[in-house]
Amino acid sequence: GGVKFYLFPRFLQVFLDKKLEGMARHKEMYIISSHTKKIFANMSLQEQVLDLQEAKAAQAKEISALKKKVTKLNKSRKSRSRGLGRLKKFCSEIGLDDETQGRTNNDEMFGVDDLAGEEVVMDTTIGEHEEQIIED
Repeated sequence: GGVKFYLFPRFLQVFLDKKLEGMARHKEMYIISSHTKKIFANMSLQEQVLDLQEAKAAQAKEISALKKKVTKLNKSRKSRSRGLGRLKKFCSEIGLDDETQGRTNNDEMFGVDDLAGEEVVMDTTIGEHEEQIIED
């Protein structure tokens, strides 16, 4: 025989029917697989969204913690300056009390600061005390 089997019309019909049946099933499989691809793509996008939401929540916590630190530092700075103000006020009140009670400065009372930085040399070889003022 020189005649091939696939040249008979009945064989061609059966062959084409088989191919068409497979095509319908192929379309169903293709639709299902593209749907599956879309689902997986949506799942990965959802994971990215969840990761971003977690990062946003973590950043919000960090921001609130930093704001608390800033307010705490501002509070301590204000109280420190208030404390220094109270100390200055207290020191000035002490100075006023000294003046009002008649206390005087010892330097003024004993005349220690009368020379204002000039040197005094006393000559002791002569029996008299002579003061010589030497200016620098």
